[in-house]
Amino acid sequence: MSSNEDEILSLVNASGFPLQIAIEEELRKLPQQEGWTVAAREHAWANRASEKSGFIDLVAENQSRRLTVVIEAKRVQDSKWVFLRDSRTSATTKETKAWLTIGERTKVRHFGWTYLAVDPPSFEAVFCTMRGHDPKSVPMLERTASDLVQATHALAMEELQFYQQHFWRVQTYIGVIVTTAEVVVASIDPAEISIADGKARRNVPEEVPYVRFRKQFSGDGSTANAATSLDYIASSKEQTVFVVQARHLSQFLRALSVDQVSFDKFRDLVNPPPP
Repeated sequence: MSSNEDEILSLVNASGFPLQIAIEEELRKLPQQEGWTVAAREHAWANRASEKSGFIDLVAENQSRRLTVVIEAKRVQDSKWVFLRDSRTSATTKETKAWLTIGERTKVRHFGWTYLAVDPPSFEAVFCTMRGHDPKSVPMLERTASDLVQATHALAMEELQFYQQHFWRVQTYIGVIVTTAEVVVASIDPAEISIADGKARRNVPEEVPYVRFRKQFSGDGSTANAATSLDYIASSKEQTVFVVQARHLSQFLRALSVDQVSFDKFRDLVNPPPP
């Protein structure tokens, strides 16, 4: 390979676009019965409330077309993303804050973030650290997750107009960051953290294929007027973003589904009325 070819290839790889292309190819290679359709790539979005905009790397739908994943590809070099969790809590969870749209031609029955039971179960964390992070700035992962949450909301808003022209619709949207970094969960007992110097004395690290990252990414306080406590406000502003190690993307998508028990609280909304 000539030096010019090396230079161009280095430039291409530095862009991160090859990872996005590889993810799309991975989606296409899944068996038909587990298939996901790439509905859009480089999809432009705009959030009027925050006045932010951007491009969604990939939007994919499952076979039923009732579950949408909004994918952001993040290629990093020689990096570990370390998520902290309280070792005293239960190991894994299915609880996921996702966007849910339930509606029919003439009426929107539900439109917003809500807690659902989503497979596969995983560890959940609210803290993530990585080498090279500037403690004075907003961490890269939080910025990425915030944009992804806002993009998911914008996509749901855009598709709502389409769904209202059709019959009954139940649609779930889940944000996914696919990264080449190693995804590591460090389990720490708070009782073993020194209050004097703020350092943990021990941790149990475990490399995992994916993790739930749960935080107030968007800062959306739209439900604050209905709040009865700060806990309510905090909970309403939380969202969940999956962080998936790229090598395990197929495994993750094969297992990804919403537990139908989640819809029990929406039973009257999910079941369409008789004709």
